[in-house]
Amino acid sequence: ALNPNVPPELEQTVLWVLNKDPADRPADADQLIKVLEHCREAIASAGAGQHTASMAAVAAAGAAAGAGGAAIADRAMRAYHATNGTGEAAAVVVPDDERPRRRNPWGWIVLVLLLIAAAAAAAYFLSRPTQVVVPDVVGERLNVARRVIQAAHFQVGDASQASSKPAGTVIAEDPPAGSRADKGSTVFLTVSGGPSNVTVPPVEGETVANATRDLRRAHLKVSHAVAQSSTSFPVGQVIRTDPASGRSATPGASVTLFVSSGQPTKSVPSVTGETQTGATADLTKAGFSVNTTTQPSSSVPVGDVISQSPRGGTTQPAGSTVTITLATAPVTATVPPVTGDPASGAVSALRAAGFTVVQRTKKVTKPTQGGVVVQQSPAGNATAKKGSTVTITVGKYVPSTTSTTTTSSTTTTTSSSTTSTTPTTSTTTSGAPVP
Repeated sequence: ALNPNVPPELEQTVLWVLNKDPADRPADADQLIKVLEHCREAIASAGAGQHTASMAAVAAAGAAAGAGGAAIADRAMRAYHATNGTGEAAAVVVPDDERPRRRNPWGWIVLVLLLIAAAAAAAYFLSRPTQVVVPDVVGERLNVARRVIQAAHFQVGDASQASSKPAGTVIAEDPPAGSRADKGSTVFLTVSGGPSNVTVPPVEGETVANATRDLRRAHLKVSHAVAQSSTSFPVGQVIRTDPASGRSATPGASVTLFVSSGQPTKSVPSVTGETQTGATADLTKAGFSVNTTTQPSSSVPVGDVISQSPRGGTTQPAGSTVTITLATAPVTATVPPVTGDPASGAVSALRAAGFTVVQRTKKVTKPTQGGVVVQQSPAGNATAKKGSTVTITVGKYVPSTTSTTTTSSTTTTTSSSTTSTTPTTSTTTSGAPVP
């Protein structure tokens, strides 16, 4: 309390106004504050016998503050005189028209609140920004939507979101289109980032049908299949994909399948007539494996290629085997003696010994030489290379002279009634009979 002799209503009024937050005080409170602060200082410092001087100062302060200050000072002076200037209540009854009227402090509170509300409302309506309609840009490309929003005097904010709509397309806006928003405020646009990506599944080693099915399940499609030779995958199996398995792709993207056409094929080089070393080097360089066999030959140098399989110039899978036949020295054998033998027997004997037989004929005059071997080359018991040729000469009998002899004979034919004799004549030729 300021002073026990100060009327309560004056004390409450002074304290309430002084303790108000400056922002909540009435617009004309500054003038009152000055008076009330002077009052508080004067009352607080006043003691017994000093009330008159203190209250005189209060009156002077109120007069200096104007009409409002004078009213406050007058109220303080009336309270002072009610104590007879001694600080003690007087026994003299003060007439009703001279008694200070007790005022309700709630009136001040209501007044201040009304003043605050009015000031806030005025500030709001005076500073309230202009509102404009938000344009509709859903479905537009981001760059177009940005220009439209800015032209309507808004700021633009945007964020990306996965969507089935084409990437870069506005799919939502906040505030929504058609609503009103403060001019200069921000309109946030949600922009499609396109569909969320999928992973290409591994289909290596699968058939085209199975690979196509797996890719469709992953929301991808097969654009086409490309045949490619492979040393690792059988014909018809998928070698790889493009994009490769494990890579990220947008849903609906096309995938190319590379399908094995089998082993790669190459042209076989011709190595017939080459040495074994040269032929092996050429075939290996061309991507083939080499297998060798041997065969005796009297016409090809030992170690050279007599033949090859597959033949030179043909197309074969890379890595397949080419067989080359190399010439070796021929094996020798004893020529069987067949002179004097029938032709058929001589041929059989020579062939069985590993020789090739050439047969010739020669005219002979002795019947015993006809159809038999009269000569052979190489001679019997000679040594020759197996597979070489043995020539035999077979005699063809031709008589040297011809004579005719008439012989009479009688052929008797007997019948039941007649007997006759008929002479016959036959002709013979020395040597073999001639028809």
